[in-house]
Amino acid sequence: MFVSFSLFSSILLIGGIQGILLSIFLFSKKISKSHSNRILGLLTLIFSFNIITPEFVKNYPENFPHLIAVSFPFVFLVGPLLLFYVNALTGGNGINVKNIFLSAAPFFLSIIYLLPFYILSSNEKLEFYDLIRNTGLPDDFIFLWGFGCIHAAIYSFLVFRIIKSYQQKIKNENSEISRINLAWLKNLASGFSFVWTVYLFFFLIFTFGIATDPFGISDYFFGFVLSVLVYSIGYKGWKQPEIFHGFAAEKEKLNETKKYAKSGLTEDKSSEYLIHLKNFMENKKPHRNPEITLKELADSLGMHPNHISQIINEKLNQNFYDFINNYRIKEAERLLTSGSDLNILEIAFESGFKSKSTFNTAFKKHTGLTPTEYKKKK
Repeated sequence: MFVSFSLFSSILLIGGIQGILLSIFLFSKKISKSHSNRILGLLTLIFSFNIITPEFVKNYPENFPHLIAVSFPFVFLVGPLLLFYVNALTGGNGINVKNIFLSAAPFFLSIIYLLPFYILSSNEKLEFYDLIRNTGLPDDFIFLWGFGCIHAAIYSFLVFRIIKSYQQKIKNENSEISRINLAWLKNLASGFSFVWTVYLFFFLIFTFGIATDPFGISDYFFGFVLSVLVYSIGYKGWKQPEIFHGFAAEKEKLNETKKYAKSGLTEDKSSEYLIHLKNFMENKKPHRNPEITLKELADSLGMHPNHISQIINEKLNQNFYDFINNYRIKEAERLLTSGSDLNILEIAFESGFKSKSTFNTAFKKHTGLTPTEYKKKK
């Protein structure tokens, strides 16, 4: 079979593929240490599945008849996963077996509801496909669609309620990660709400017979909205790496008091280690390594990783991520004002940043200026 797609379908498929790659990234060993990233990875994977499968059905129904309506039940997983994700980032209720079972119930019930259709033969599914393109969806599919709209509305309400509560909670905090966290969650929840609005809009169109073909403009438009959301998640994570890295560090920081209670590190020893750590950072400049980890730094100093973490948290009131970035910014400031011939990208790499965008974001956060503005001002 020679596979070819229209231009618009190709754009949607690219969006779906990007979502799959983003999911793999979020599930990778380095990133998935954060529980929230695994949830976001699963969400992105579901979006990608709901973007890609309708395109194959629409373009090649005779080759993929068993993909018809197969992505529909996954709509009932999006709301619960979003709620779990928001809870994970805001320190809300934890996930337990009971919560997972109750949240997944609509997903499994919808599969059972659609089971008579799923077990049809290929020819019967193709006949159904031709029929609905001309006469519209049958009442049982419309009912399930409507239930999906109600389900989505309930979870949107719960998500925004948690975000509002979290906003009140961090009102008097100075945590940069918390502020980034809040802005990110607001944007993400708004994106999901827009998707639900589109979902409801087309439900009303089909319910009142304004349109009949579910694989026409509604399918394209819904796929486009999901693709934009996937692109946005990837872009935001690229521009603001704290979204995927910083939350875990902040959460770890909140638990440090309990974790260090039995560390055995005395106040005198802690002060001695801090001097040693600062001297090492100034002289050896380990921050210039973009892949530096807490363990690697500890090994270089001949210290235990927990002791370094404790010193950074308790003595400097920082997490490891911010601690390293502070030294990178100082290095960049020195290079920007030294009359060096290095351009901005070269200074970013020389300071230990992985990309120009990450450098610009971190630099402006610390100085209030972009690197270019800082260089001109100085």
